[in-house]
Amino acid sequence: MPEETILASDDTLGVKVILVSDCEQQKSNYYVVHKSDTLQFMYFASCRVMRPFENKEAVKISSRQVDYQSLPELILEYEHNNSGFQKELLVIQLEDLKILFRTEMEAYGQHVFGEELGDFYGFTNKISFKENGEIHLEKPVNNGEKWMKECYKLVDGKYSLFY
Repeated sequence: MPEETILASDDTLGVKVILVSDCEQQKSNYYVVHKSDTLQFMYFASCRVMRPFENKEAVKISSRQVDYQSLPELILEYEHNNSGFQKELLVIQLEDLKILFRTEMEAYGQHVFGEELGDFYGFTNKISFKENGEIHLEKPVNNGEKWMKECYKLVDGKYSLFY
């Protein structure tokens, strides 16, 4: 029998982030619910609720005008700790629950993205939302001595890397 857990909610936006964990099927699905619309934004092929001490999760919900069209966008920051820490940022259009932009913001630990990376591995990216609708991402290179800069522009309803 699937178990439903509300990870975060924002009554002013009318948004909930829900984990549906089905231990019998060995899968966990993550959803954003806005009014009567639902978006699955992530899944894992394991049962998260069966390992509560191994898996720490946090979700932050906010909103801001990113694409400068209609309603402000939902900004979802999902963090989890399972043999390492990861933080992912999603920009979701509230009108139709469409993911406009998604990126890893932070990762630390021995196991990142399922790979063994030695004693310690980590990064923290910087993000900025510009008034012209662009999203700028700065990624550290060489232990933060240099920064690689990426610019994303809205093209056909989704943010794409622009050189």
